[in-house]
This record gives sequence, structure tokens and C-alpha cells, in this order.
Amino acid sequence: MSMVEAANWLRAHPSNGLTVVYPEPETPDPTLTNDYVNDFPSATAYEGMTFQLAAWGSDRAVIHLEIGVLSPNSTCATASPGEQLMTAGG
Repeated sequence: MSMVEAANWLRAHPSNGLTVVYPEPETPDPTLTNDYVNDFPSATAYEGMTFQLAAWGSDRAVIHLEIGVLSPNSTCATASPGEQLMTAGG
């Protein structure tokens, strides 16, 4: 399975209880060497999963999974006036 095929499969099959933040499929492009697929409860969530994909040859892919989880008693940073904190979904 190529990297683009793997990324599109992950986009079409989100993890149980999560949604793909940017679900538009990739189109085959010979210059495309990496991609990301984000599975989160919502686009503004601070926890979820990010699949990092890289092409390995012309018909294989390497996938690295990052998982972000907050504990029930965790606290989030507060942005200073005029600043914005980014969410896991972008």
C-alpha cells in the first residue's frame, strides 16, 4: 500500500469514537513524500491521535502514531493577552 493509499484509508476509517479533522483524501502525487492524519474527538480537542506517514519506495508506507491524552485533573495553560494557544486539531 502506498503512502497516499494508507493516508486515504486512515481518513476513511477513523478510530472508534474519533473523527478525522481534515477528511479530504489526498490525490496521488509523485512528489508527495509525507502526510498527516489527525483523529480527535473534535477539531478543537486537546487530545487525540496523529498518524504521521512517510513514503517508503513507490508502493510502501511507514506510519508513526502519536497519542495525546490529558488526565482528568490536568489544567491547560492560559494565553497571555493578545496571544492564542493552538489546539491539537490545528
